[in-house]
Amino acid sequence: MVAAAVLILAVSPVAEAYYHFLRYQNRAGQLVALPQKFDLAVLPNKTVSYFITAELPQAMAPGDSMARLTSQIRLAAKQWSEVDTSELRLQFGGVVASVSVPQSTPGIDVVFDEVPPGLLALGGPTSVVEPAAGSTFIPIQRSTIILPRNLTDQPSWTDAAFMTLVHEFGHTLGLQHSLVSSTMATQLTRTTTRGRTLAADDVAGVSLLYPTRSFQSSLGSLAGRVTQGGAGQALASVVAIAPGGAAVGTLTGPDGSYRIDGLAPGAYYVYAHPLPPAQTGEATAANIRYPQDQDRNPIAPGGLFDLQFYPGVRDVNTAGALPVTAGAVLDGVNFNVTARRTALSLYNVQTYSFPGQVAIRPAVVNVNSSRNFLVATGNGLMSNNAPVAGLRASVLGNGTQVSGIRTYSAGYLALDFGFSPQTGEGPRHLVFSQNTDVYVQPAAVTFTSRQPPQISSVSLLDSGSRTVQILGSGLSADSQVFFDGSPAAVRSYDEAAGRLVVTAPASANAHRAGVVVVASDGQSSAFFQTEPSAILLEGNDSASVSLGSSSLVMGSETVVEIIGSGTSFTDGAVSVGFGSSDLVAKKLWVVSPTRLVAQVQVSAQAPVGPVTVAVASGLQSFSVNGLSIVPPPSRSFVVKPASVNPLTGVASAPAGGLLALVTPGIGATVSATVADRPTPVIVVSPSVLLLQIPAGLPVGAAIVKLQNDADPALPFAIQVEPAALTIPGSADGPRSGRVGELITLPVTGLTDLAVPFSKPRVVVSVDNIEHLASVSGNNVSFTLLPVVPVGIQSLTVIVDGRPSGAIVFVVRP
Repeated sequence: MVAAAVLILAVSPVAEAYYHFLRYQNRAGQLVALPQKFDLAVLPNKTVSYFITAELPQAMAPGDSMARLTSQIRLAAKQWSEVDTSELRLQFGGVVASVSVPQSTPGIDVVFDEVPPGLLALGGPTSVVEPAAGSTFIPIQRSTIILPRNLTDQPSWTDAAFMTLVHEFGHTLGLQHSLVSSTMATQLTRTTTRGRTLAADDVAGVSLLYPTRSFQSSLGSLAGRVTQGGAGQALASVVAIAPGGAAVGTLTGPDGSYRIDGLAPGAYYVYAHPLPPAQTGEATAANIRYPQDQDRNPIAPGGLFDLQFYPGVRDVNTAGALPVTAGAVLDGVNFNVTARRTALSLYNVQTYSFPGQVAIRPAVVNVNSSRNFLVATGNGLMSNNAPVAGLRASVLGNGTQVSGIRTYSAGYLALDFGFSPQTGEGPRHLVFSQNTDVYVQPAAVTFTSRQPPQISSVSLLDSGSRTVQILGSGLSADSQVFFDGSPAAVRSYDEAAGRLVVTAPASANAHRAGVVVVASDGQSSAFFQTEPSAILLEGNDSASVSLGSSSLVMGSETVVEIIGSGTSFTDGAVSVGFGSSDLVAKKLWVVSPTRLVAQVQVSAQAPVGPVTVAVASGLQSFSVNGLSIVPPPSRSFVVKPASVNPLTGVASAPAGGLLALVTPGIGATVSATVADRPTPVIVVSPSVLLLQIPAGLPVGAAIVKLQNDADPALPFAIQVEPAALTIPGSADGPRSGRVGELITLPVTGLTDLAVPFSKPRVVVSVDNIEHLASVSGNNVSFTLLPVVPVGIQSLTVIVDGRPSGAIVFVVRP
């Protein structure tokens, strides 16, 4: 049975930690929370597709276009798809004619419809499947993002519009509003930007729903209970906050218990506070959809209480920072809070700064600038256009003092800062207090020693190669450049000339693209502009695509070739969709600028009939017909394309290597070609074949065609991989390290895996314990976790599921 669910509102003026859509069940006297989330077991490749409705907005801002908006939608979804500690992936599924068309596979729809006044968008699960007995979650069948039909006042190029899209995608995956200023906070208290899109709280929230093995092993947890007069305090917000780093929060259960996961090892202050009151247009405190009991009655929050730092103090200076260790839970972090007799007065604080003539939010303050202040507004800060009597403010941690609080303008105050050599850089948290009221604003200000990037001109150097020159200040070799929502590849950087040369994404001719440069510290060239620098790109309007296939079989998996004419397909910048979540491109290869190969899985419930294929390439989109879903033929020879390398267990092999295929119904004569080359076939059993990959094949896609006696199987694609990843030996003997050390290993074969705009998932397995790792050139770095025992261990580097050979690694005491 599918049940309707409620969308979450994105409101202009609203309140602010990750929290999931929950229903509690009573099992043997114990309350069990069931979150709403997508069921990875029914999603091909653990990937959920999102679709854009064919009914487009009725009006857009001057200079805006559907191509510009679509690029921002794709970039917003990509933020959630690249979370290292989450198994869920998102991909563009194309255009859907109507959301009312039945689809058996779960998915996400982006539609344009009427949105109530004052709201920016709506998003969340819209239908769920009733859980079976003993289930641990409620499967989402469909989620929806609703954008206004009239987008005149919401141009797609603004940070506000982009962050709203990222926020709403979070709702569709199962996240509610946050109370720690992360992306899942409402727009009022959100402190993330295009340059720093997801906060630790957002990452923890989605990773709890869809965790990888490394999520619990590489990160730590805190747990405890919030009580008032001995009774549990339901829906109290509990936040773990590092003085110079991340903040992660959660809400307590009906009995006041809580657990915060996803904490990087380190020291944290922990505080508890009540939900802020509902704002105009909201039905609940903090605009949270309250959890339900087993009878679907809402569980309301407990009463108001004074904010409290652990261990039971109001002043953070007398609080103790708690140590968090990877792979461990620090329990017993309890609060016994004091009830309030009056309403909350301090909440919903927003901060601004002025690196140029444009106010930016959240505040970014340059420690080397004379503008060593920020501007703040919010409930309880001002009275009669002056800071409220007794108001105090401080920066959490050492190194920076709030040297003064003064009136800035009507409704706004200014905080002046005094910096020291210990100030450091990065996001910092502010603590406001007035009498008994205390309010913490996580990541309220970012301190930096650099000015934001500033663009003085953008010009097209060569239309054929789409080479664009960007002149300005604050540019660097590690700058990210976006044309609307599509990233551009940096080709060169000249520091003396203040010049970046980039390759612009493919586009239609005369496409007007907004250009934004984002620095490594998260600052953006948009800080100086109300509208980004623009350029008219010279694209190829005669470009087109055609299909190398005409039919897809229900319940099958096969290959679809897409042939371009005048196209510029680029790795990492192309998506292919089929307008239905019942058809999914499990893998997409860019073989050349004019050829794509997609491995497509078709659900057994997919309806028979025509299919429209959508191809998004950079800022250019194509739509092509000519493909149909047909009933399955009566053939006995069916190949399951989930081929694996018998030596590594991975679904790829180098040229000259072997692949094992499950093929029920093998006859007397089996023949095969790989990339149209005949290849030896070894029959292992009546249902298993070994396929020899021809030597000399290039890295990438290769199409396999099998024939069993006179019965041909559907063709499918395999990945021909580079030579195996290897970890070279050391002249000093076995590689070694101590717990807590940053270990860097050389790995050959890494550079062969580089894909522009794509972030590889890299883990290092030591004694079967996964460690998150990073790649730089031919090196992989990771921090050795304390849960790895001292002694001789086995170490393997795994990149996008592809393992290296194991080496001996000595963990020293």
